[in-house]
Amino acid sequence: MVRIAGIDLPKNKKVEIALTYIYGIGLPLAKQIVSNAKINSEKKIQDLDDKEIGNIRSIIEKHYQVEGDLRKFESLNIKRLIEIGSYRGKRHRLNLPVRGQRTRTNAKTLKKQKKNIYNGITHIKSTFNNTIVNITDINGNTIAWASAGQVGFKGAKKATPFAAQTTAEKAGKQALENGMRQTEIRINGPGSGRETAIRALQALGLKITTIKDITPIPHNGCRPPKRRRLQIECLESFNQNPTNQYGKFIIYPLNKGQGITLGNALRRIMLAELEGLAISSVRISGVNHEFTTVEGVREDVLDILLNLKQIIFKSDLDEPQFIRLKVSGPSIVTASDLELPTRLELVDPRQYIATIDNNTNLEMEMKIEKGKGYDLVNKKTGENLTESLKVDAVYMPIRKVMFHVKEQYNGESLLFEKLILEIITNGSITPKEAIIKASDIFIKMLEPLKEIAIESEEENKDNSQEEKKLHQVPIEELHLSVRAYNCLKRAQIFSVADLLDYSEEDLLEIKNFGYKSAEEVMQALQNYLGITLPKTKNKT
Repeated sequence: MVRIAGIDLPKNKKVEIALTYIYGIGLPLAKQIVSNAKINSEKKIQDLDDKEIGNIRSIIEKHYQVEGDLRKFESLNIKRLIEIGSYRGKRHRLNLPVRGQRTRTNAKTLKKQKKNIYNGITHIKSTFNNTIVNITDINGNTIAWASAGQVGFKGAKKATPFAAQTTAEKAGKQALENGMRQTEIRINGPGSGRETAIRALQALGLKITTIKDITPIPHNGCRPPKRRRLQIECLESFNQNPTNQYGKFIIYPLNKGQGITLGNALRRIMLAELEGLAISSVRISGVNHEFTTVEGVREDVLDILLNLKQIIFKSDLDEPQFIRLKVSGPSIVTASDLELPTRLELVDPRQYIATIDNNTNLEMEMKIEKGKGYDLVNKKTGENLTESLKVDAVYMPIRKVMFHVKEQYNGESLLFEKLILEIITNGSITPKEAIIKASDIFIKMLEPLKEIAIESEEENKDNSQEEKKLHQVPIEELHLSVRAYNCLKRAQIFSVADLLDYSEEDLLEIKNFGYKSAEEVMQALQNYLGITLPKTKNKT
């Protein structure tokens, strides 16, 4: 190991490269040292003899300041520059003019002058998407300024109380550095960070003299504007093929938060509540189960069932329909070969079903039902599996629904939201019809809520307290005969609450308690408390 200037140099490195491991020696200086020592630049440390190593040591110790000595010198020089307030090193590192080159037009070269302002005014502008804190003197000159975006918050996080707190702390610290100790507060805007910003300024030690809300009154106190009518426009519509219809719609204006609420509701209703037609079962002549083949038909039964699932129907009928297929080969069988009843239409008559290779006859009967969503084979009951083959029925007329919300701003204030819906149907209904039907279902779902009578908590509390007091009435208050009273006592019935656990038949089962006593108790409950016991009720 070769050690020079207190550093162990790597053996496998060239001499001029290894010398750069010493603090204070760069590559140009290392090349100069190697040249002065008359050493081949291609030599490595491990190839040096003792004489060459000695020459390098003597050159470095005699002419250059390195490692510990250099570090000590630099440290003392930095302390000296700090004591005299020199900007030399700092300004060179920041690529700024050194002393003697500063100009009034270059703001970066001017040292910031601290102001000594005791009183000030803090303007807090808090909106639904940002918080801005501007601290000025009494003449309106800005002393400190900060915003939620400036301190690192993005998107919706700029409107949070924590963002307002961080913003106020940054502006408040700048104001304190300039000597401010008390301030007036002027608030503008309805955002959620108003109070948080005020508390943050108080926590810094600023004394708040007054708080004034200067948020403008909407519409200058006049009557509110008319409610904007909801509009819907079709932005784009085309048919990719008979079984894929695309539509893009925009709904506006919506208040904040209503876009995602309405979009999610319409999407779920369109996917889950809209009705459609599908084949639910198939009977094929000569076939008892789906894991077989039909003689003369190229496809097996499973492939035929899968092809039948792709057929899409249109109809306004609610009852199940039966359709038939009878084709002789050789032939290519498509949906157009089906024998359909009236008021039942095919969306794509070209839908492929099977291929018959010879003179075989293919006969089928299919059951078409209306439903929602999808119906799996293993969930279907009530039909004889030996007579027909079950099909996983997909009733949904909607293939896909996507939505997103756009916000319309006027400067920093949110005007309204726009809901953009993209709908792809299977062709049995159009995207426009899907929106109309989904909206109608949504309205009908909410309609019953208008007629629900909701009692207040106080009324429920009063009723429950009255009922509780009523049940705690002792049986002595019923003024029963001695015989009836003693029978009830022996049966551990001491209050009306205990008596309500019995029916008229249960009372007759009490020992020595006859029809007359039971009639007396029933009459007393009706006269004094308005309570009627049931004739038959098992004791709980």
